[in-house]
Amino acid sequence: MGRFLVLMIAAATLHSGAGSAFASPNKAFSALANHDYATAYKEFKILADQGDAHAQYNLAVMCKNGKGMPPNYTEAFKWYRMAADQGHVKAQFNVARMYYEGQGVKQDYMLAFMWAKLAEMHGDAEALKLQEALAKSITPAQLAEAQQKAREWKPATR
Repeated sequence: MGRFLVLMIAAATLHSGAGSAFASPNKAFSALANHDYATAYKEFKILADQGDAHAQYNLAVMCKNGKGMPPNYTEAFKWYRMAADQGHVKAQFNVARMYYEGQGVKQDYMLAFMWAKLAEMHGDAEALKLQEALAKSITPAQLAEAQQKAREWKPATR
């Protein structure tokens, strides 16, 4: 009887949405479109915590742009990096920009170049312009190291 009661309470909790591990990208995007940032954040966060790179990217955008909260570059960088590590191209470009600008992370032109190179290799046209600017700010040895790291990079698995 006690075990049945525990199962019923757990089922009711999940069904009510309290502590639910189920989130909907559609609900998150709808909330975002309606400027319901609290709901969008909650939905994206559940998915992001489960390793969803698109949700991680969208959380990063919300954090960086201060949607429903003050801008938080450190938190934005964290989520961009998680998505970038999985191969999300826009996140890779944003990681590069944040390293370049020193937003939410210590400025590092060599790492910025590496991430821009990855984004460019995966089809981001803007990344080439950033690489050109960065190439003027790093040594030939740093440039070679960044290019090698980009060539050797492998996406993380979720």
